[in-house]
Amino acid sequence: MPSEGRRSKAGTKTYETNEAGEPIVTIEPTESVYSFLFFMAPIEELREPGKLTTSKMLAWLVVIVALVLQGVIIYAVWEVIVMGGAKWQLSVVRPATTGNACNDGSSLCQKLPNGMVSCAPPSVQLSGRWDELDTDGDGNWTREEAQAAASDLYCKYHVNAVEVFDVFVTFLVNRENIIWIHPEVRAGKGIPKSYFRYAAGDIIMCGYRNKDMCPNLLQRGFFDAPLEHGTVPRVGTTISSALKYCYSMLDDGGICDRTLPSTYTVWKKSSQDQCYGSGFDKFTYEHPVSRATKTMLAVNYAATQDYQKAERDYLFLIYKMSVIMVLLCSVFSDLKEIVPLATFVTSFPSAEELEQQGLASIEIEVDKSDDDNVQYTIKGITKMHRVSLFFVIMARIIMFFVLLVVGVIFLLRETDYLNLILNGLGLLFIVVLPTDLYHQLLNPYLRAKVENVQPVEVRMPGIKFMNTNPALKDIVWLCVMALVLALSMYTYTAFILQPVTEALSCACLSEGPHCREAKSFSRGFWDNYWQFEVPEMIGDIKQHEWEYGNLTDEPPEEGFRRPTSWQGNFKSEHGNLNSEHVRRSGRHTNRPRESLLGSSAEVPEVIGSTRELEHVAVTTMGMANETQDAASGKGEAYTEHARHSPDAVHRGKRTNRLRESAPDHMRYRHAWPGGHH
Repeated sequence: MPSEGRRSKAGTKTYETNEAGEPIVTIEPTESVYSFLFFMAPIEELREPGKLTTSKMLAWLVVIVALVLQGVIIYAVWEVIVMGGAKWQLSVVRPATTGNACNDGSSLCQKLPNGMVSCAPPSVQLSGRWDELDTDGDGNWTREEAQAAASDLYCKYHVNAVEVFDVFVTFLVNRENIIWIHPEVRAGKGIPKSYFRYAAGDIIMCGYRNKDMCPNLLQRGFFDAPLEHGTVPRVGTTISSALKYCYSMLDDGGICDRTLPSTYTVWKKSSQDQCYGSGFDKFTYEHPVSRATKTMLAVNYAATQDYQKAERDYLFLIYKMSVIMVLLCSVFSDLKEIVPLATFVTSFPSAEELEQQGLASIEIEVDKSDDDNVQYTIKGITKMHRVSLFFVIMARIIMFFVLLVVGVIFLLRETDYLNLILNGLGLLFIVVLPTDLYHQLLNPYLRAKVENVQPVEVRMPGIKFMNTNPALKDIVWLCVMALVLALSMYTYTAFILQPVTEALSCACLSEGPHCREAKSFSRGFWDNYWQFEVPEMIGDIKQHEWEYGNLTDEPPEEGFRRPTSWQGNFKSEHGNLNSEHVRRSGRHTNRPRESLLGSSAEVPEVIGSTRELEHVAVTTMGMANETQDAASGKGEAYTEHARHSPDAVHRGKRTNRLRESAPDHMRYRHAWPGGHH
C-alpha cells in the first residue's frame, strides 16, 4: 500500500484515493450520538423500509437531547457570564460619545475623544473646566450662568451645574475661618475665579474617594510642597497634619460626604464595588524637610491587579493562550467531522436510484463462525435520511460557531489562573457532551450494532493535492486555529482589556498614562497649587476684601509670607533683588492663616515698595527667569502656563498704586468681577 499523501497507481486503492485515483474521505462509526443517527437509520431501513422504528426514534431523541443540553448550557454561559461581563465593562467605561449623543452617566468612566479616560465624580469634573462655566469671560461664575448652561453641561458631563455651584459655595463658606468670604459668594450669587480655584483644591481631593488613598497621596509627593514650604495651614507642615487634613476630607462621613451632592455618594459606592477588595503594601515616607520617617500602608485593589496581570504578565498570557488553544482543538475536531458529512449528504448515491438499478442500498455480511457478528455496508441512503442529515449538519455548524465564540470570549475575560483552567474544563465538558450521552443513554447492543457498519467512502471535491495529502490538511487546520487564537487575543486586548485596565487604574487609584485626572492633577499640579496658586489666590481674595472696605489700617495679628522657594537673591534685567527687599520667607507665625496680604497696612512690607518692584516683571507665581525654572521641576506645565497667562500681573503692585491714587470717598468702594456690586 502506498504511503500516505502519495498518488495511487492506476487501479490501486489507498487511504486517500479510490481505484480511479480520485481523492476520498472515509467516514467511520464513532462514539457519538450523531454517528449513531448517521448509521442506525440505514440499518433500520433495511429491516423495516419506510417505517419509523423505535431505533430511529431513539437516534433522533438522543441527538435532540444533546443539542438541547448544549444549547441551554451555552445560552446560560452567554447570557449570565459573557453578556454580564459586557454589561460590567460598560458600567466601568463607555466609548466616547459622538455627534449629539449625551453622556447618560451609567458608567464609572468615560472615554474621551482624545483617547484619555475620565473617571472623576461629576462634581470634580467641572473643577478643571472654568472656561465652560464662566461663559461671559468676566472672571466671575454667577448662578445665572450656571442655570443657563445647565442643560449643556448635564448632557456633556451628566452633572447638575447649579448643584455644583452650590457645592462650591458651601466649601468656601466652610473655610471662612481661613479666608474672607465675599457677601456675594455667601449669598450664592457669584463665585470669582480666585474663590473657585481655592475651593477646587478641596473638591479635587474628594476625587480620591476614601481615606485609604491618603498614604498613596503622600507617597506620590502630593503634599510635599506644603510640608516643605508651609504655605497651606489646612495641610500643615507635619506628616500627621497632612494625613489629618486628608482623612477629614475623605473619611466616611467626612467633608466630601457631607458637602458634595448625592451623585458623589453614588459614584463613591460604584467605584468601590468595581475595584473589588483592597490590599496594602508597606512603605516608608520621609518628610521633605525634617527627614522624619513614618511607615504607612499604600492601598491597591484586586480589580486593578487582576487586569494589569492579564495585560502585562507574559506567563499568564501564554497560559491563557494554551488553555484557549486546547479548546480550539476540541471544537475544530467537530468541524473536521462536519466537512466530510456535508460532502456525503450532497454526493452519496441515492437508495432509490440503486433500487431502480436492482442494487441493494445496504449489504449484509454474516460471519459464518458467529451469527451475531453481522457486518453492514452502506451503498446508498434514502431521501428522508439525506434531509434529516442535512438539518443535523446545519445544527452542528451553528453549535460549532456558538461554542467557538462563547467559549473563546468566556476564557478571554478570565483573569485568574485557577478559574481559567476550571472554565476551560467546563467548556470541554460541553463540547464532548454528545460522546458522553452516547455511552450513558444507549444500550451496548445498539452501540455494537452501529459499530459493525463498514466505513463509508466519499469522493472529496476541491484541490486534489490538498485532499490527497492529509498531513498538509492538518497543517492548514492548525494554522487556522492559530489565526483564530491570534485574532481573538488581539481584539480582546485592544478593545476590552486595555480600556478596562486603564479605567480601573484611573477610577480606583487615579493613575495611568491615559487617565485624565492623573495627568491633570499630577504631582506637578499639586506642587504648583499648594506652593504658588494658593498664595496667589489668597492675594486676590484679600484684594476683594480691601476693595469691599473690610480691611483696616491696623496691623494684623497673623501674617503670611511667600514660600521659601522665593527666598534668596532674584535676578532681573535691572540687577539683583535680595530677599530682604521682597520679604518672602515661607514660614507662618504662631497662628497661621492662609492670607497673602495680612492687611492694607502690611502691603508695603509683604510685597515690597512700588519703587523697588516697578521695573521687575513678576508673574502670577511671583517668580522671574531662574526662579520660574527652579519651580518648574515641580510645577511642570502649570508654572509654564501661568508664566504666560494674561492674568499674570502682580497684585501687590496694582494694589499699592490703587491705594495711593484712590480718593478717600472711593477707597472702600464695593468692587466685584464683571461689574457686580
